Amino acid sequence: MTEQNSADRFVARIDAFFRAGPLGYIGDFELLATRADGDVATVVYRENPHRPVLGERFDLVEWGSLFDPDLTPEGLADIAIAEQLLDPTGRGVTLDVDWADGLVDNPREVEWVGFGEPPQQTRVEHPDPPGTTYDSSYSPPT
Repeated sequence: MTEQNSADRFVARIDAFFRAGPLGYIGDFELLATRADGDVATVVYRENPHRPVLGERFDLVEWGSLFDPDLTPEGLADIAIAEQLLDPTGRGVTLDVDWADGLVDNPREVEWVGFGEPPQQTRVEHPDPPGTTYDSSYSPPT
């Protein structure tokens, strides 16, 4: 996927999909902006008005390597729409990058998806005490 206009075609497909009109299953999803830069596509969106502005970057060479090598940029965009953009993520992480400069009013507030997970509360595990047995057909290893 080294065509000069691969990212242009990728973001054009995403733009066209969301411009086509309201679709019942996308809810309040709002595509805010896209940008193509060589083989990298940037997509900035909001899952709903009460959620943060999210950004995703698609390196089309890397993204394309995950799928059929004969997929077009439009085919890769369809996968990105279904598997990334319309699959609620909730939050991303803020990064000190310029990827959203010129795309949204406050690019520093964009939370980037796929660049690590936001900090969460530590989960406290409570393992079964040694010798615990279960009457059902499943017993955890001891």
